[in-house]
Amino acid sequence: FPCDAGCSNGKCNEVPTTITCKDSDGGFVVAAAGTLSGTADGKAFMMQDTCATGGNELIEYYCNSNNQPSKGSHKCTCVAGACV
Repeated sequence: FPCDAGCSNGKCNEVPTTITCKDSDGGFVVAAAGTLSGTADGKAFMMQDTCATGGNELIEYYCNSNNQPSKGSHKCTCVAGACV
């Protein structure tokens, strides 16, 4: 059977993962609500910064140093996806 990325030592090589990542607020920025969007393995994703239940924590989506989608949190008074 054919291997999409070729073969070596009798095994298929891994198909490289293609990831694009864009954060509308420019990264892990707690004072601005943002939207993370892009594609991973050809599938689109979109996540919005949001407040945890109770409004005392921000859930922040950002692109990490490898340009991969990541999620972090920050304790604060959170309103509409940003710390105030």
